[in-house]
Amino acid sequence: MNAVTLHTSCTAALASLALAACSSTPAVTHQAIEGVEAPASPGSTKETPARDGTAVEAVQPTSASAAGHDEPPAGLLDTLLANGALTEAQVERLERAEPSTAATPPSADEAPKVSVGSKGFWVKSADGESSIKVGGRVQTDANVHSRNAVGGAGITDGTELRRARIEMKGSLPNHLKWAAEVDFANNVARIKDFWVGRKKGEGPEVTFGHQKQPFSLEVEMSSNDIPFVERGVDLFLLLPFVDRAVGLRVQDHTDSTFYALGVYGESVSPVPTDVTLEDEGWGATGRFIVAPVQEEEEVLHLGVRGSYREPQNSLGLRIRDETTNMSNLRVVDTGFIMGVDSVLLYGPEAMYVNGPWSVGGEFNAAQVFRDGQDYEFKGWHAQATYSLTGESMADAYRMSAGEFKRLEGEEGMAWEVGARLANLDLNSGGISGGEEDVASLTLNCYYSDNLRFLLNWSHIMETSGGSTVTAEAEGLNVFTFRAQLNF
Repeated sequence: MNAVTLHTSCTAALASLALAACSSTPAVTHQAIEGVEAPASPGSTKETPARDGTAVEAVQPTSASAAGHDEPPAGLLDTLLANGALTEAQVERLERAEPSTAATPPSADEAPKVSVGSKGFWVKSADGESSIKVGGRVQTDANVHSRNAVGGAGITDGTELRRARIEMKGSLPNHLKWAAEVDFANNVARIKDFWVGRKKGEGPEVTFGHQKQPFSLEVEMSSNDIPFVERGVDLFLLLPFVDRAVGLRVQDHTDSTFYALGVYGESVSPVPTDVTLEDEGWGATGRFIVAPVQEEEEVLHLGVRGSYREPQNSLGLRIRDETTNMSNLRVVDTGFIMGVDSVLLYGPEAMYVNGPWSVGGEFNAAQVFRDGQDYEFKGWHAQATYSLTGESMADAYRMSAGEFKRLEGEEGMAWEVGARLANLDLNSGGISGGEEDVASLTLNCYYSDNLRFLLNWSHIMETSGGSTVTAEAEGLNVFTFRAQLNF
């Protein structure tokens, strides 16, 4: 190969590289050409020995294209044109070519945000439109009664996983949100919250799926937040009617008001439909809250609520309590009431917080309608709490949900004491289910944002009506200790 041949080969290779740089890649990658070394510094010349020993002058590019820029330098195009490697039409096409854009990794502002902390595991998109959170709760209880049996009914004491839940929730574009929570307590999987919906924007918040019904402050507040191990005995009047169920819920709020209402079917149940052979029950529930006082350490919360339900008749209606979740001791019990047409629930609620003090209560009435006989059962509770370390429940008030969250220590641990008196009356008409008054005291240690300990004592003060168990339960003491972790 002589010098002319080598020069022609180099010129053709450079032309190919120039065309490739403008038509496909943003930067020219120097490749080895047989007999030619890689270019030296831009703008320099290099004596390259040919195979026959003749020196050939190789012109190095003087523009930024040698460093990976998109446009070929004018000097290189002129040289290729002068050597006949390119035509004028090809040069014009190269000069008009638009440089391609190289893919670049997302900037820090565009990357998803990942957070792991006391509120669980969060992943959020950079624009904040989509997110997913993984959390959960574990509540471990130890229960002891002051007797082994009451009225011939045995009592189960011991330890249990009261709740063992895994929770996932998040948001999606277009103001959508969702939640999925399953409880694995007692080694049985139970669906709790499982819904999707639209976040509050220009209109109200709307959710549909398996969710809470908006009845009672006690019902709406999470078990992570209530100041006692269990809700008051009057709650057992509500559970058959306004527990979680599949339905549609609408809620909204202003600076001082909150409302929620919904239409619901039945709770998710292990009872197959081919056993009942009838349509499920349905109901409508609503709650309205006004908070005329909302200060840094003072809150006045007032509310009313109501619910109408037509239950599934073949299963019967039964209202009864239980001293602990595992005791199997029922002090009051209506037995099965068959042929119920409808049930109407109603009642007020109130809570006042001033500094470390809080006082509040609820009243609930259930009117049961059936052919030939109607019944009215009642329940109520009044409670007071005091923060020994000075924190205020006013900080935990959420007008957007019409409820209080848990007490949180400002510096280190927080300590709280509380007292409650509750009543459940299941005596009405021809039904003598029994009545009981239960007093409770609690001592709570909020060790951190995620861990708290509760020690509760409950005492059945007085009973009337009902069965032998009801009569002999008077004076019974129940002690419960709970360790709770939530994230």
